[in-house]
Amino acid sequence: MRDGTAIFANTVRTALTDHPKWVGIKCDFRNAFNEVSRTAFLRFIARNFPALLLVMLSAYGVPAYITALGSIGWVRFLSRRGCTQGCPAGGLCFAAALQENGAAT
Repeated sequence: MRDGTAIFANTVRTALTDHPKWVGIKCDFRNAFNEVSRTAFLRFIARNFPALLLVMLSAYGVPAYITALGSIGWVRFLSRRGCTQGCPAGGLCFAAALQENGAAT
């Protein structure tokens, strides 16, 4: 859906305006794709899809610095976990990490 976030925000704002006794609560959840273990998904890929391993190591083999514009200006941080947003293999990495962690339990 296009503009889904804006539609949702406007709907909540309208509801709170129409019902002044209502309260809105915003919760910030971590993105599961950004929390999975890179070691886990690389291990799974090495064992099950060895032809992909060199490509995946080039993308996720070492932590990478990410630069972003924050409220205090440009910030730089080290990305050590999870999949990169927009990575075409993101779904595979996430599922592989879940499989690898599930196999360990």
